[in-house]
Amino acid sequence: MTTRTDAAAVLGRAAASTRPGRLPEKVRDHTALLFIDVLASMAVGSGRHAHERTRELFLSAPGGTGPATVLGRAEGASAAEAIVLNATLPTVYQLDEGHRVSRGHPAIHIVPTALATAEAGGAGVPQLLAAVAAGYEVAARVGMALGGTVPEIHPHGNWGTIGAAVAAAHLMADGEEEALVNAIDIAAGLVGYHDRRPAREGAGTHHLWAAVGAHTGFLAATAAVAGMTGVPATLETAVLPRAGAAPQPDVLHAGRTADGEWARWTVMENYVKFWPACAHTHTAIGATLELLRKENVSAGDIESIDITTFRAAAVLDDPAPRTELAARFSIPAVVAAAILDQSFGLESISEARLKDPAWRALAGRVSVQHDPVHDEGYPDRGRPLVMRVRLGDGRVLRHHALRSHGDPESPASADEVQGKARRLFAHRFGSAAAARIMAEATGFAEATDLTGLVEALRAAARTGR
Repeated sequence: MTTRTDAAAVLGRAAASTRPGRLPEKVRDHTALLFIDVLASMAVGSGRHAHERTRELFLSAPGGTGPATVLGRAEGASAAEAIVLNATLPTVYQLDEGHRVSRGHPAIHIVPTALATAEAGGAGVPQLLAAVAAGYEVAARVGMALGGTVPEIHPHGNWGTIGAAVAAAHLMADGEEEALVNAIDIAAGLVGYHDRRPAREGAGTHHLWAAVGAHTGFLAATAAVAGMTGVPATLETAVLPRAGAAPQPDVLHAGRTADGEWARWTVMENYVKFWPACAHTHTAIGATLELLRKENVSAGDIESIDITTFRAAAVLDDPAPRTELAARFSIPAVVAAAILDQSFGLESISEARLKDPAWRALAGRVSVQHDPVHDEGYPDRGRPLVMRVRLGDGRVLRHHALRSHGDPESPASADEVQGKARRLFAHRFGSAAAARIMAEATGFAEATDLTGLVEALRAAARTGR
């Protein structure tokens, strides 16, 4: 192809260098863990009624004739159908991985797309992991270059779409550079600019953003491999100016060697979520649980809780959310649940909890305010906050927190990630099915064939809960 120096060309060249067998072992292993983590978050979400009904209504062939796996379903579907349905799932419990510095969740777009594309094309695990890594590297850099999306636009379905396109094109065209560059150009012209409000308001639309983004990325990749082209420099001339809160175009050209390969692996900087809530609430959950460990405090002892934090977290201040999803985006809601449960797990936010007067009363005593001093810490250093708990006996407990376990500065071990996955698979399919899935997932980084894992997933849908 003609030599180009715009961002799509530079990123596509680096993505083309991300080849099976050439991934550093630690990157390969980390990417495999990320893949299993997202797969588990998809699986646990697949059991919710709205998603089961969506599968029934959406699938064109109820009996199943396609090559791709749909989580929670024993029969196959087309790649496009599987991508759309699977990508609605990682955000159901808000247990999806993320990349803090890019301010988003690349893998919820990339993993569903790569899995279905690999199954449809007969690719093996090495090809799949290379494609996921390539898509992640491109997507995270676009997110970082945006400097966050503007306040009215949610990042899901925006720049993650480009990562999905790279992963799919990588698999379809065996990492061919021209196809990858064209996929980036095309996807950049198709990214969504989705209204951010459904997340805080707990509308199910939130789960569709990644699905639309993943499917659009798949379509962009298909078109690119078929020979279509996009407009060069769309990243710089359209996506960054329109969506970026603080665009930094130079980021798109940074972090590569003299040969154009990745000098920095952003996938190694992702975070894992162990609490089922928006990542911006995790510092508050952690601070709450830490205080409970240190102090003998119960809900009845607490007069008020005042939290100051950075701007993006301070808007998550609804003390009376009306849906489970809205509660997962509410700092007062998750703090109150953590205090009542003395922990925070899958059932800490539920339909029953929404009706619990004790939880509502306690959440009403939690206030969240923005303090500009904390803005300097996000996203580069963490998600800072200060929590002040005023007790009925007059004491005030103060706690400062910056990060949560699972952040890149406090990384989760492989055993912890696999343990999380096992729990989520067991919650959805039962312990026997989870054991079979994890027998395939535990050695996934060194596997060659996808068959064992996807057969375990389909078997779980037949025999599990």
